[in-house]
Amino acid sequence: MKRLLLAGLMILSLGSLVVPQETGTSQSLPQGLKNYLAELDRWSATAKVIKDQPDQAAAYRKALPRAWPVSVRGQQFAVPTEWLGEDLDSIHEKPATAASICNEIQQRLDQMRSAAETFERKTGGDPVQARTRLTDVLNRAEFRDVHKPGWLEEVRERTFVWLANLFDKLFGGLGSHPKIGRALLWSLVIFGVALFLVLLSRSFFRVRRDTSLDLKGPLLATRGWRDWARDALAMAGRGNYREAIHLGYWAGIYRLEELGVWQAHRARTHREYLRLLEAGDGRQTPLAALTLRFELVWYGGNPAGAEDFEFVVKQLEGLGCNIGLRPATGIS
Repeated sequence: MKRLLLAGLMILSLGSLVVPQETGTSQSLPQGLKNYLAELDRWSATAKVIKDQPDQAAAYRKALPRAWPVSVRGQQFAVPTEWLGEDLDSIHEKPATAASICNEIQQRLDQMRSAAETFERKTGGDPVQARTRLTDVLNRAEFRDVHKPGWLEEVRERTFVWLANLFDKLFGGLGSHPKIGRALLWSLVIFGVALFLVLLSRSFFRVRRDTSLDLKGPLLATRGWRDWARDALAMAGRGNYREAIHLGYWAGIYRLEELGVWQAHRARTHREYLRLLEAGDGRQTPLAALTLRFELVWYGGNPAGAEDFEFVVKQLEGLGCNIGLRPATGIS
């Protein structure tokens, strides 16, 4: 496979000699917090318009950026808008759901506005408090793999630079002999493509030869809602309420799977789970509250504490997960 990747890199390197690439793209400049709050208000008003005119959802979907850039006291953030795009697509596909979805959009935008105002109050003034907050953020699980480049990465970078300089020396002087340079270039391209196809076919047939019938099959590790709930209580006991809320959300999803409401699938979005419940289902309210709190903490970056986890446990009890705030061994 290493030889296969090397052949692919050779083709890409040769292709860049045929058509020079120009760099430089326009990017959205970070906006201040006031402009960000105004943007949230603008989209909240837009949701009100779409509620009465669902046919406008597609046009607003095209105008929606991928993220809202925000700059607050030297710190830059990118607030994702993927969830809003999914809701607008749903309205475009099913205009009859416009009223309920627009109410959800306005509720979430209000929550995001409150979170932004809370963040502004908490990050003002005290540099020691700001440093402590930054340390807490960097200690989260998603930043554990962030590190300085190692010696292997530096060697790899130097190798690529050396190869680039080598290609420049070999082909840089061909500009004065365009016919010779073009013939040599196409010869190398054809050779690279042929080599790539040979390595690809060899790799394919090698995999086919090594594949045998395994009647035993892999062991499938299944996790029920009790497993998710047990892990959630364990994380809460350690004070990691953010992870506890994340695990608690999936405990509710798998509890409803056990009740036959749906087949849980990680590719399905959180809003899609909400829409799978029939109108008038008594589990809509606790699931909607659980989903909103999970999104605000897990994706919105809101701080999570014991009260937030107690709120999640209360919603889980409304879904039939009778776990309580007991040790992990006491889950029923």
